[in-house]
Amino acid sequence: MMKDLLVFDCFGVLYEEIAPRLLSSFLPKGKAKEVKERDFPAVDLGRRSLNEVFSGWESEFGIPKSEIAERWEKLIAPKEDSFARVARLAEKYDLVLLSNAPTGFVERLFKENGQEKYFKKLYVSSALRMAKPNRDIYEFVQKEQGDRYGRIWMIDDHKENLKVPAELGWNTILFTGINSLNGL
Repeated sequence: MMKDLLVFDCFGVLYEEIAPRLLSSFLPKGKAKEVKERDFPAVDLGRRSLNEVFSGWESEFGIPKSEIAERWEKLIAPKEDSFARVARLAEKYDLVLLSNAPTGFVERLFKENGQEKYFKKLYVSSALRMAKPNRDIYEFVQKEQGDRYGRIWMIDDHKENLKVPAELGWNTILFTGINSLNGL
């Protein structure tokens, strides 16, 4: 019998979201959302670095780039209950990560926290120059991983990131909390 593959999103599932909380600390909620939607697609695709984004925010909002970077680092928070479940799931399934994230960031977090041991591979949008929810990134993962598995599961906290995997025949789980994983 073939194993199943679990494809985990990172932020919102394994780690707390960072950018929305950071931006909300110095901008009204509507403006924070607007700035995230404006600036992070380029970061996710590897076209801009976090440093470049923080420099732009320094000019736009008058907050020193060093302070923004310090606030960003302080907001890094793994979801301990998610990683406890991941450790158990890794005994039964193969796991990979599929995350929209800045270049080198997720890799650094997982290495520093000893979490890479649970995952066969970390797929990070900025390194691949493809981002969720676009079809190309899911097809890439499926091509690299798919034939070895009975089923592929996508676990993400954003509905729009589950549409294409469902179209590709993957099972999907909308992560709303640790109990979302109870069926696995």
